[in-house]
Amino acid sequence: MKLRQMGKTNKKLSYVLRENEGASLVLVSIIAIIIITGIIVLRMTTNTLLASADKQQQQDQAYMIAVSLGDSIDKAMKNGDITDPHALNGLDDSANTKYAIPNSEVRVTVKDYPSAMETYTVITVYSKVADAEYEYKLTYLNSGAVYVRQY
Repeated sequence: MKLRQMGKTNKKLSYVLRENEGASLVLVSIIAIIIITGIIVLRMTTNTLLASADKQQQQDQAYMIAVSLGDSIDKAMKNGDITDPHALNGLDDSANTKYAIPNSEVRVTVKDYPSAMETYTVITVYSKVADAEYEYKLTYLNSGAVYVRQY
């Protein structure tokens, strides 16, 4: 009798262990799925952040190219090295910028806007790095042969 009871007890114990083993297997599978999902989400987030950083760098480079050339033009105008800004119209300095920053370009356009008594001259420096673009505008009041920067 005791052997029979021990056999039944072993079967019950074996059944309980198997049930817990099944639950453990399910629990381990759920944890593995959560970890794998977390890794995939982290990888996608990292790729998105890196792409955003690259785009920001291109925007910063386009800004710096335009502002640098624009400030150089303004300094030359103040020093009298450039007496007629219209000579800059159509200037394309992309060949020089490509050495420093690949896939970049910079151009200058000059337009006059006459009003009743005076003429405003706007020098626009346009730069592009990959997909990022920036325009830097310098506005001058033309009084005869003198150009005065307007802010």
